[in-house]
Amino acid sequence: MNNYCSIGLLLWSIQLPLFANGFSVYILRHGETDANASGVIQGSANFSRLTQNGKMQAAQVPLALQGVSISTVFASPLSRALETWEILHETATTNKNSKDQSDDGLVLPSSFTTLHNLREIDFYDWQGKDRYELQTKEPDSWQAWQIGDPNKLKVYDSFTSTIRYPLQELWDRADFVWDEILNHPSQQASLIAAHGSLGQALLGTAMGWDATYFRRHEFPNCGLVEIEWQDDDVPQ
Repeated sequence: MNNYCSIGLLLWSIQLPLFANGFSVYILRHGETDANASGVIQGSANFSRLTQNGKMQAAQVPLALQGVSISTVFASPLSRALETWEILHETATTNKNSKDQSDDGLVLPSSFTTLHNLREIDFYDWQGKDRYELQTKEPDSWQAWQIGDPNKLKVYDSFTSTIRYPLQELWDRADFVWDEILNHPSQQASLIAAHGSLGQALLGTAMGWDATYFRRHEFPNCGLVEIEWQDDDVPQ
């Protein structure tokens, strides 16, 4: 990529600052799902839904983004990310209309753009399986997933009858996502409502890190990170 970026602040549960200059992107992981709670691998499948706790997490996001004005929202097509966006949007709108709300609340657009490439990591035959089953039946690949080894994480894809390397594929896709987002017109600050593994890949590719950096900056449910993009001629 031809732009520089710098991490503003990793945020899990506190307020984060808005940069005075440059183009800021806020990457948000969805709230807790029933699959998260039960230890089932989701990947890019679309069977899971937010738990009550996940809905509460999503409703707290506007508090972490007080004073931020978002011009564009990009969302994963998966239900757990879309539901998180819908809850935070509804909460921010309710707060804005409240008589007790000050002028420094979160400002969001009324619409959003869905990008297919914002789906979570493609886990092929692992999707829908219990993590404890995978630990027993595929210990080497499971260990590679736990430590974030992109070269040893191998998952069988029965649809194509091939062995896949999900982390390597995810990193390649994240790099393509940045091309889509940074070329989008009329942006000042954007929010990406997506997923934990994809969020790590977006952060890593933005910073120029390869896939071996996976697991170094993990996203909890409804965790946020802010990234500021700067032009080539502007020092970081």
